Amino acid sequence: MNYPAAVLLAVSSFSLGAAERVDVVPARFLGEWSADIKSCGSDVDDSVLVIKPRHIAFWESSGPIKAVVANGPREIMLIAEVSGEGSIWLSNSHFTLSADGNALTAIDRTDNEFIRFRCPAQQAEKAVRE
Repeated sequence: MNYPAAVLLAVSSFSLGAAERVDVVPARFLGEWSADIKSCGSDVDDSVLVIKPRHIAFWESSGPIKAVVANGPREIMLIAEVSGEGSIWLSNSHFTLSADGNALTAIDRTDNEFIRFRCPAQQAEKAVRE
């Protein structure tokens, strides 16, 4: 897979700023995120997202993060090689973090937004360790 080209494509979707490639996902983005805080720590929520320094897990797919590009302290783009349901593909995820660090907005290619909330510390610590 051509990761440098994927990184270039990912960065091109950022607003103007000082985007830079970093080694791992910044700590402020790590943990378990959910659209419904009541579902945190359970396996019943299909909006669940777990971000680790070098791994990302969605409801039915997960995989190693191959590249992280940060655009300031509250915006990142992740490129991961995810697998699920018998397939493997290259996925890019664009996230912005709220000023208080408790809401993570996923932005798709058509600028649609999906907001998840940081799960309480107990669930987040468990999710990051697993």
